[in-house]
Amino acid sequence: MAGFTSTPKENKTCSLNTLLVFGLRLMGRGFSAGMKLLCTLNLPYVCKKTFRIHELKLLEAVKYSCEENTKAASKDVQNFKKTTTCGVSVDGTWQRRDHMSLNG
Repeated sequence: MAGFTSTPKENKTCSLNTLLVFGLRLMGRGFSAGMKLLCTLNLPYVCKKTFRIHELKLLEAVKYSCEENTKAASKDVQNFKKTTTCGVSVDGTWQRRDHMSLNG
């Protein structure tokens, strides 16, 4: 009996596998939890190498999205008419054991 896919292939991979990996990573779970889930449901599971490939693809997408959002946020801040100043302590006093913050 030949296998079949219920979702269209995108770039020679099934989007269902990517969605499975994405859902598991959102829940804070990994390969072994996904394998247990799919075995319990009596469904075929992906091999560990394929799982890691999908994780890396998701990581690249998240990095790209974060960079774009950060760039957009910095442009918004640069376009503000009113500028504010923020004092920063750079002398390292906060690293001491008995440091007591005066600002809260």
